[in-house]
Amino acid sequence: MGLTTALWAIGTAAAVGGQLYAGYQAAQAQEYNARVAEQQAKVERQRGKIEADRQRRDAQRLIARQRAGYGASGVAILGSPLEVLSDTAEEAEYDALLTEWGANTQAGFYETEAKQRRKSARGQTFGAFLGAGSTFLSSSYNLASGF
Repeated sequence: MGLTTALWAIGTAAAVGGQLYAGYQAAQAQEYNARVAEQQAKVERQRGKIEADRQRRDAQRLIARQRAGYGASGVAILGSPLEVLSDTAEEAEYDALLTEWGANTQAGFYETEAKQRRKSARGQTFGAFLGAGSTFLSSSYNLASGF
């Protein structure tokens, strides 16, 4: 094996190895980012549930204060006062459900991001193999044709 062939082999191996390693590192970064996005989705769902539960507790306290106010004033909880209490409960539940829906929607975006990042990781890995193969074949052709 001549010096030229040895240098070609070392250079080609370094180039191919570098392309494969770069593709591997890029894929690892995308996989990490996918896991982060999945974690963000879980946190967002938990945040939405906690916030909705807090809204429901606040509404229960408000309704209790409304009842106490009606009772202290001697107003019977019939007719309009009952409608006010019912409307308060309905609005509070609507707000809580809207909070949960918003959190679930955001979590869905994070999950979609995770899927896209995993797809990108696969593409980068495949691209690295194609690039490495191309480098090897191109270098082999150059060696065979005498540069």
